[in-house]
Amino acid sequence: MREPTRLGVPRQTEGGGALHAQRQVSVVLLLIAVVTLAVLPVGSARLGAQPSFVSAMLALVACFDLMSALFLLGQFLDTGDRVVLRLSWAYVFSLVEVDTYGATLPGAFTGRPPFALNPSTAAWIWVVWQVGPAVILAIALAPRRPGLRRPVPAALRRRTMWRSLMTCAAVAVSCTAALCLLACYLPVLMRGDGLNTRHAGPFLVLVVALATMLSWLGARSRAGPEKWAVVTAGSSLGYVVLTFTVHYRFSAGWYAGMVLTVAASAAVMLALLGEFRAMKADLAQEGEQLSAALQQAVQLQRVQRTLLDNMVDGVEFRGPDGDLVVSNLAAPELLDMSVEQMAGLVPPGPGWKAARPDGSEWAPFASSTMDAVRTGLRHRGEVVVVSTRDGRSRWLRANSVVVRDAHGSIEGVVTTFTDVTDTYGEEARLAQENQTKRERVERVLHGHEPCLRVVYQPIIDLLSRQLMGFEALSRFVSGTPDEWFSDAAAVGLGVELELHALRMAFVKHYRVPEGAYLSVNVSPQTVVSPLLADLLEGSPCERIVLEITEHVGIEDYGTLSRSLERLRSRGVRIAVDDAGAGYASLRHVLNMRPDIIKLDVGLTRGIDADPVREALAVALASFGEKIGAVLVAEGIETQSELEALVRIGLRHGQGYYLGRPADLPWCVPAENIPNCGPPTSGRGTGEA
Repeated sequence: MREPTRLGVPRQTEGGGALHAQRQVSVVLLLIAVVTLAVLPVGSARLGAQPSFVSAMLALVACFDLMSALFLLGQFLDTGDRVVLRLSWAYVFSLVEVDTYGATLPGAFTGRPPFALNPSTAAWIWVVWQVGPAVILAIALAPRRPGLRRPVPAALRRRTMWRSLMTCAAVAVSCTAALCLLACYLPVLMRGDGLNTRHAGPFLVLVVALATMLSWLGARSRAGPEKWAVVTAGSSLGYVVLTFTVHYRFSAGWYAGMVLTVAASAAVMLALLGEFRAMKADLAQEGEQLSAALQQAVQLQRVQRTLLDNMVDGVEFRGPDGDLVVSNLAAPELLDMSVEQMAGLVPPGPGWKAARPDGSEWAPFASSTMDAVRTGLRHRGEVVVVSTRDGRSRWLRANSVVVRDAHGSIEGVVTTFTDVTDTYGEEARLAQENQTKRERVERVLHGHEPCLRVVYQPIIDLLSRQLMGFEALSRFVSGTPDEWFSDAAAVGLGVELELHALRMAFVKHYRVPEGAYLSVNVSPQTVVSPLLADLLEGSPCERIVLEITEHVGIEDYGTLSRSLERLRSRGVRIAVDDAGAGYASLRHVLNMRPDIIKLDVGLTRGIDADPVREALAVALASFGEKIGAVLVAEGIETQSELEALVRIGLRHGQGYYLGRPADLPWCVPAENIPNCGPPTSGRGTGEA
């Protein structure tokens, strides 16, 4: 059977049920044929006139046709099936013709017709009654291509139904009126109490038989109760065949035809009634299911709303045009906006501002949502900073996901807002600090800010009081040199700043006295840079010492050693700075094989009163003597420290006691350097 679903789209029942219905229809048609053939031999037998029987039969047929039409129209409103609507035309047409036939047939509903008519008018109306519905059924049930079976949209069904009913009724009434007016010009089919089918009989049999065959072929492809409509056409064929052989109105064949018509109308009406009951049961069941689903939807909506409102992240849903549909409680709080402001209906309050990290403006109703709608792709990880009205900044990460329907069309965009102030805010702060550092270092490199100057601290022979060399030291207007070079390295400008300081130091290299060297500090990264070799081009490399500062660890000694060998080949000497502290361990000394080892100020400071420092200094002095390296003590600030260093065998040193860093030219204040005598135990480290 063909059953409507709750969406108004017909659904097919099991194949076994459809086959059973087809067999039932075939059995009814076979019974009509058997009854017709059985009555034919005795159809001419004249029986007593029973006008009340005729009235009852016609009333039953009219009632059954009316019920069948109503059932079919109800099914059309539910399913929108055009075939069902066309089938209803046949029963509406039959209803009009049955009523007209009863009104024009003498002795049917009244003793005589209400107005004067041709005696053959009732017979011709009977012909139209048999032919019209059969032809309409054939047209409605005729096989069609699947593309022509599209259902009528639900919004148009009621209007389509009334239009079709009015058209069908108008056609039926027009046919009846035409017959009443033209009956006197048509062949006479009724003479007294007898029927004369000599003129219309063959035509009726041919037309009704053809219509019945087409209806039967179309009904075989139908799965619903409308296939029972072929029974109406079959009964019309049987009635026409019986009257073709009968010449009296109240004969056995005439009565049998009336009975077949009533029985067929009842069968169709009962079949449609069964479908109506099934539809009613389905609707009741679907109503219960819909009610349960509605309750579940309400509960689910309540749960979803509760979950949304208790989420830490903000959530909003916007339509494809960017209009705000719904949001949870956290979204306005995170954005520091009201729902009306989020929807763009009200401008943000004073002091509110939102921007991307690149400085471009951002708005919740015109950014990620619309980007996702335009591209059809999810928009992930957009980070914005919201300046709230109370002067604070809040970093949010916005993720937008496109929602599509079953056909792939965009229904909207869901966007979540996550507070990432603790993580991204710190990253942004560091990024801002690095940007500030970079700008500050770049101003120094480009000469826009003269905050760097180079001073020179003397390196003295502690015994002869002779000047051995200078160490070039960078001084900044604000901040320590370690801070500046560390900041430059953090932003990738460490090598550039060191080379800039070297250029400034080499500017006054010609002022260094003959026989003295100039010592400059460089990091391992600068040593391996080809820019250093370019900078040393044209300089007196035999008078230059590169002090390798060890503020960071050295990972690739191979690359560093190859660079140092190339520099040594040009006459440059290598020194390890801050030996005895930090990363400047014996491993570094062994790998770089320096020409000069400079003792860290932490080892020199207080060496006159600390036997441990003195023992370590003695060990380093002995180690330097063995590898041929000169030891230079840094940070000498007192006479007792100087005497202690001379006593353990160190010959070279520098510090505030020997000379403060200053500009060139520089003169050694010999009166500040005491004559401490020769080194003990012969531990002189040689000339630098």
